[in-house]
Amino acid sequence: MSIKRTYAKKSSPIREMTEQEKLILEQQRQLDEQKALIAAQIQEIEEEKRRKKEAEELQRQQAIEARVTLPPLTEIQDRERERIFMDKLSRGQMANERRAQAKNGLLLILLFLAIFAVGAWIYSMASAGL
Repeated sequence: MSIKRTYAKKSSPIREMTEQEKLILEQQRQLDEQKALIAAQIQEIEEEKRRKKEAEELQRQQAIEARVTLPPLTEIQDRERERIFMDKLSRGQMANERRAQAKNGLLLILLFLAIFAVGAWIYSMASAGL
């Protein structure tokens, strides 16, 4: 038995960690985890800043492009007038407007035919008299 005791008492070259060292290692591990989380959060914040900056730049470019590519002033006024008209227009008014436009189209066609007939009559009179 004395041999076993001397063998058991013999200190090994690799000593076991004390409770304090284990605690320090655990704290170090927790600090490393927190450091990794903080680094990830910093990266997310920087990515969000970058996206926000890109969005602002895109919005600024779109505003500049919109100012540069405005349609002519008369077209803007016509669009605004048409928008106001369409907002106020009821279904019955829309049918009346279509009917009036159709009637105006017919009158325009009749006007062109009359001009053509008068021109043909003048041509026939001029060629018969010469």
